[in-house]
Amino acid sequence: MRNNITFYGIGGCITWLATFAAMYGIWIILSALLAWPVSMLWNAVIPSLLGLPRITFMQAFALKLLVGFLFGHNLTLGGDNKGSNN
Repeated sequence: MRNNITFYGIGGCITWLATFAAMYGIWIILSALLAWPVSMLWNAVIPSLLGLPRITFMQAFALKLLVGFLFGHNLTLGGDNKGSNN
């Protein structure tokens, strides 16, 4: 009886690594694109409102990642909110 284990070899490993690298690259690009509005909004509102300094793009990128790690990305747009008590 032959078992159903598939050996992908070096070609499968390279394909998997390339897919992982592409997904990681897309995540970095999307995070950077979403950091730009954070920087613009912060620099337009916070310095005049609270007297805090302006932030750079890299600081906005880090702030966006920090908020994402702390609060997660569980946003629902017009969907069914199963956890709400409405």
